[in-house]
Amino acid sequence: MPPAPRRPRNHTAAEAGHLVPEGTLIYLDVSFTACPAPSTVHEHDYGDRRPSGRSETTRAAVVAPLIEMRDLCKSYFLDSEELEVLHHVEFLVEQGEFVSILGPSGSGKSTMMNILGCLDVPTSGTYNLAGTLVGSLSRAEQAQIRNSEIGFVFQSFQLLPRLNAIENVELPLIYAGVGASERHRRATELLTRMGLGDKLRNLPTQLSGGQQQRVAIARALINGPSVLLADEPTGALDQKTGAQVMELFGEIHAEGKTIVMITHEPEIAQHAERIVTILDGYLTETDKVAAIAPTHDWASAAHHPSHAAPTEDASLQQEGRS
Repeated sequence: MPPAPRRPRNHTAAEAGHLVPEGTLIYLDVSFTACPAPSTVHEHDYGDRRPSGRSETTRAAVVAPLIEMRDLCKSYFLDSEELEVLHHVEFLVEQGEFVSILGPSGSGKSTMMNILGCLDVPTSGTYNLAGTLVGSLSRAEQAQIRNSEIGFVFQSFQLLPRLNAIENVELPLIYAGVGASERHRRATELLTRMGLGDKLRNLPTQLSGGQQQRVAIARALINGPSVLLADEPTGALDQKTGAQVMELFGEIHAEGKTIVMITHEPEIAQHAERIVTILDGYLTETDKVAAIAPTHDWASAAHHPSHAAPTEDASLQQEGRS
């Protein structure tokens, strides 16, 4: 008899797609673990906050990819039935790259984001982020990684409605143990750079959608994370405002920040240096011209030999990859 499949550590199929409840600020889940205060974020500096005085061993390590997924699989289980959502993923992102993960609804990109963001762990394979093997960390350690290494940008902004712009941006610094005066200085500086110097005391309801997303981006950057992880960052914006937000991402990337963006829109994906397509849980590198083609058809792409459709019931597939 073959051995029983290994169960994932955190979630069942019924919980899949609900890893980030509406209104949850996931980077705040630090389980009261003390996080070291990051070094000062200098004006006009979106780049690496790590000090330059590295040992030779550390310098060699920096050459390794910032994000490295190897033979990564993710399954959910319903009773004794296994639903494999991600299939043997190989995904590398170098420091300073801007990569887009492009895929339709139900393709597995939300599951991919949850693992990239240290919200979930793979069933098999490995995920290294900034030299740390994420799957081996405790929940408290994963929370600390989220707060220090990852800046999250969401489609729905996820600003706390009772806090003004500067207070929303300061939140990650509170959980990192930064003092009040330094928090205020950094948040003011970053919001001013975002063109919101006259909106510091505005509540989210007093800001436009584009302004709210700029506050959210400032919040994501305030701790000087290694990578900016953006999930459908223009999904709630009109075309003009979305273009302005993508221009801002371009400026942030030009100053050295690593960005991984998840989107279902080929036109938005074009702003990245690289496009990786996800379909039925399989990742493939995609030519930028092919991705933007008007005739791009997700359904026909699914018949590619590397995208063989899983045999599980379609309703279970949607539940596991929402």
